[in-house]
Amino acid sequence: MQWQLLKPLLAVLITGFFLASLTNAWLAIVTARANESARINELSASLQKASFPLNASVFKQLEELTGARFVALAAPSSSQNSISYQSPQLSDETGQLIVKFFHLVRLSSRPQNIHSGGENWLTRTIERPVGLPQGPASQLIILLPVESWQSLWWRTAFPPVLAGTLAAFVCVVVVIWISRRLTGPLLDVASQTTQIAQGNLSLLPVPHRNDEIRDLIVNVNSMSQELVQLHQSIRHGEQLRTLGQLGAGFAHQLRNAALGARMALEFSERGDSSSSDNESVQIALAQLQRMELYLDRFLRLSRPDRAHSTEENSGHVSPSQTMIRLGGLADGVLQLIEPLARHRHVELHKDTSTFWEVEVQGDLVALEQMLSNVVINALEAASSMASVSEVSDQLAASSRFEPSVVLKCLAADHDVEISVCDNGPGPPANVQETLFQPFVTTRPEGCGLGLSVAQEIATGHGGEITWSRQQEPDGTMWTIFRIRLKKQR
Repeated sequence: MQWQLLKPLLAVLITGFFLASLTNAWLAIVTARANESARINELSASLQKASFPLNASVFKQLEELTGARFVALAAPSSSQNSISYQSPQLSDETGQLIVKFFHLVRLSSRPQNIHSGGENWLTRTIERPVGLPQGPASQLIILLPVESWQSLWWRTAFPPVLAGTLAAFVCVVVVIWISRRLTGPLLDVASQTTQIAQGNLSLLPVPHRNDEIRDLIVNVNSMSQELVQLHQSIRHGEQLRTLGQLGAGFAHQLRNAALGARMALEFSERGDSSSSDNESVQIALAQLQRMELYLDRFLRLSRPDRAHSTEENSGHVSPSQTMIRLGGLADGVLQLIEPLARHRHVELHKDTSTFWEVEVQGDLVALEQMLSNVVINALEAASSMASVSEVSDQLAASSRFEPSVVLKCLAADHDVEISVCDNGPGPPANVQETLFQPFVTTRPEGCGLGLSVAQEIATGHGGEITWSRQQEPDGTMWTIFRIRLKKQR
């Protein structure tokens, strides 16, 4: 901003002084030349009519009074002009020059300029003045010393140029001081706005002066205070929203655990031959223990001193992690969900031919929750196949449709993949793009949090969940959810 102020001011200042110097020098030269011409014309007119004799003593007195020099020419009997008088102050070179160019000088009635001997002269010729002895060619040449135009130019132009230079220097100093006084607070405001954009909402000191800069700083500080309040409000709202989603997710898990426990107890009460009473009670107790863990984790996350944890992760993954064998993880989940699978008449099993001995590092409770959500989602999809139009195509090829959910495990160099496969109809087209977003569901009794929570847990372990549809050679369509996690080396 300093140069933005300096450039136009210096341009105007320098241009103004340059034009003033030129004008002053030109007027001085014109005035000086006019005065010199007037002096020599007045002197010429006086001598032209002089009644006293023009001899050497008179010329000397005139030279002392006027500063002029005189050359008297007479040629009574020769075609060559001869000098009858020459001022002693004139050099012989100047005298010879006067004689040489006498005819040229005599032809002009106006004063002429002659340069000789390093001096400039303004000359005027008087034809036969009264005071000179009359002869055939009596002439009087008046020479008035004049200042050269270069000297006049320097003498008249230098003072304005010097004054302009000093004024420009003073102007630069004043403009720099003013611009720094203006740009300093503006740079502080610019820096503060940059810091505000980066999240630093500290306030600027308000200057004592009363001007637009002070008003700008006051407005920026007011904006910072409003942003602080807005940020706190948004932060509080985000915490409430996160806790709300956590509460809904934990409620979803509690409902699944309660449903599993109820199913196990109902089978035990009916005396189902596929499982003993002791096994059903153990499953119910395991589900109740999971409910207790979910509630304890939710209560710990809800404490004010742990509110920051909802910003660092999803809240479903605990910082304390252990080594987990995927085969044991899958067996535990299948055991807990098996009553629900029997209730929905879905065949649920683990493909033992795959790599279940691989270990990963993570939160056991969270990984169980993740796998349970994906498997329960597959169970519900497979059990709903009878009510979907795709059933008719498969019933035509088979006398009886058997809904199935299969768990597989594949290992790569750095990752491990758990595949949950079901022969249900697959996600509807209207939810395929938002399948892992919260509260996205197609079932009236669903809350749309199972897959969302599962994806958050997978992300918290450095992995992800994807899905696809795949057709087997026998024509069966499978929906495959692939859970990718980092393998422990």
